[in-house]
Amino acid sequence: MNRVATYYRHLWTQPVNLRLIALVRRGEQYVFLWDDSPANRRTIMRVIGRFASDPNLSFTWYDAARLSNQIRSMT
Repeated sequence: MNRVATYYRHLWTQPVNLRLIALVRRGEQYVFLWDDSPANRRTIMRVIGRFASDPNLSFTWYDAARLSNQIRSMT
């Protein structure tokens, strides 16, 4: 087996705790998927904040607060 195949095989055999949270309303879907580590949890919170501050999206600060509370309760 070559080095690349060995590397990818190693990646797929490592256990990963993935988290998923979604907001679905009026035909819109916001789905967030991340690896459950403290650094990634902070990153997903920043992404949710960026979505809420984007005037081109209908994603509101209320939506961000709801999802943030759900993410905090996933610990």
